[in-house]
Amino acid sequence: MKFPSVQSLVDALVKVVARFPFETLCALLAAVTGWEMVYLDDTSISLVEQRLLMSANLGLVLFLSTSLYAESKAYRRGQKLFLRMVVLGILTTLFFVLQLQIGKADYLRFILLSSVFHVSVSFSPFLGRGRLKGFWTFNKTLFLRILTAILYSTVLYAGLALALLSIHYLFRAEFSEKYYVYLWIGIASIFNTLFFLAGVPDVVNELEEEQTSYPRGLKVFTQYVLIPLVTIYSVILLVYAIKILIYWNLPQGWVSVLILAYAIIGILSLLLIHPVRRQAENQWMRFFSRYFYLALIPLLGLFWLAIYTRINQYGITEERYILIVTAIWLSFICVWNVVTDGENIKVIPISLAAVFALTIFGPQSAFTISRLSQLNRLKKLIQQGKADQVYNVVDYLGREHGVAVLQPFVKENIEEIKNKLRKQNKGNRLTEKEEYTNTDALDSVKRLIKVKNSITNKETSIADGNMDRNYEDFERKDQEIIPIPADYSFLSLYSGKTLEYEPLKLTVRAEELERKNSYDDVIAVKIGKDSTKIELSSLVKRLLDKKSVKDSVPTHDMIIEQNLGIWKITVVFDNISLSRAGSNPYDVTYQKFNLLLKKKPE
Repeated sequence: MKFPSVQSLVDALVKVVARFPFETLCALLAAVTGWEMVYLDDTSISLVEQRLLMSANLGLVLFLSTSLYAESKAYRRGQKLFLRMVVLGILTTLFFVLQLQIGKADYLRFILLSSVFHVSVSFSPFLGRGRLKGFWTFNKTLFLRILTAILYSTVLYAGLALALLSIHYLFRAEFSEKYYVYLWIGIASIFNTLFFLAGVPDVVNELEEEQTSYPRGLKVFTQYVLIPLVTIYSVILLVYAIKILIYWNLPQGWVSVLILAYAIIGILSLLLIHPVRRQAENQWMRFFSRYFYLALIPLLGLFWLAIYTRINQYGITEERYILIVTAIWLSFICVWNVVTDGENIKVIPISLAAVFALTIFGPQSAFTISRLSQLNRLKKLIQQGKADQVYNVVDYLGREHGVAVLQPFVKENIEEIKNKLRKQNKGNRLTEKEEYTNTDALDSVKRLIKVKNSITNKETSIADGNMDRNYEDFERKDQEIIPIPADYSFLSLYSGKTLEYEPLKLTVRAEELERKNSYDDVIAVKIGKDSTKIELSSLVKRLLDKKSVKDSVPTHDMIIEQNLGIWKITVVFDNISLSRAGSNPYDVTYQKFNLLLKKKPE
């Protein structure tokens, strides 16, 4: 085996820097900025360092995407320089526009921008019709190069870190723990980047004619690891979807994450096997590529239902909006593949980048839509008198979108409130984040927003209510004894999670029942096609009237009975916890009960 000489390594480095000069500068900027941030510690890091690190990350992939596009068009040096100056202008604008220390909105914008720029690298040299073989070969090379770069960087860091540790113990040399972080930043930012760039195909237009064999290791990994995993997930999720249809229960919130993971891994698997998916000897791959998108259709329905459930309860936030956009994109890709057989795989990354680019800025962005949704929700909650939820929405809007967005809900001018607070602080300069969210001003606005109590018909401040909460806990006496008549046919214990019993097609869950101006806690019970909601208001009133015995409430005071079709339902509570803000009605925050069923005589 012939090892590369020092001169060959230097020549390779010079070639990479000459081909990707701005990308190399971004890698160096990221390393230097990272070293400085570690040196300064968290308490001394300024907004400038965070923006520089962000710009280096975005610049690396955006410059790379631009360079590959210019190479594919055979642009001259002057044309390449012009494109790079345009990218530099975009990065400069983003440097001043993104306020990373203010709230999570701009962090999310950064993540979306970085994702779009990374995806654009995959298709920038192949914009236009055709060249599908070259497109797949190019991205296969990038994929393998990324894995190789990560492997080399990991081994290099482990070896050098072990060397530092050996010097420390053998020669009693004292090293700050920061040196290990410095080493990791240098390898991850400089070595990893340059090693990856050295493996980027330099004649992308020739890849279309290049005769390459499908990598055996990639085929084994895809055929015997990725595709079986996707198939297992597919079966599990399809069975769960059938269960939802049979019992007609709303899906669990985390099912959307599983469906999203299934779709992403499945699409990645299809992209990896694209050139060989129809070969006669690859029966398993042919079956998978033919039926994956058909199996995805019912799961997308479940995905949409899970998203709708959360939005219907709590409105749109930035994260939920991104889930909506993802669902739209997946639905498009699914229909497109079923209709066209999905031969043009360039559609997948191009459509993904385009769709997510629309979520970053503008009136259709995740941040504008979420703000409008929560403002509308806040208006409804104030009308309904839901003080606790009003407080949470006001807090979210003030922290994430700035206290100024709450102006329509208070008569006083929020900017004047800020000015008064500045004078009270004797001119102390606020940071950009403090000025944007202005916690003191937000607290003042919370005190000014009032909600009418549906019982007393009096208005109370949401701030006062949340600062002064009352709690009540009730426990049933002799909990080890449950009064079960002989003719009862079912008994189960409920303690906060959805209860399901398939033989009776029984579902039990705690819910909130909306009224015109308020809401009540209920127990939703469904047996077969019959359903009912057992209201807890009478039980709560009964318990509050007997506070003196709340630690040992007699069993007869902890029972609710109700009929449902042919069944008589008896609920025997062991524990129930209540809380309220100010003089608002009590909410049930915890309940543990025994559910007893018996058939009524015919």
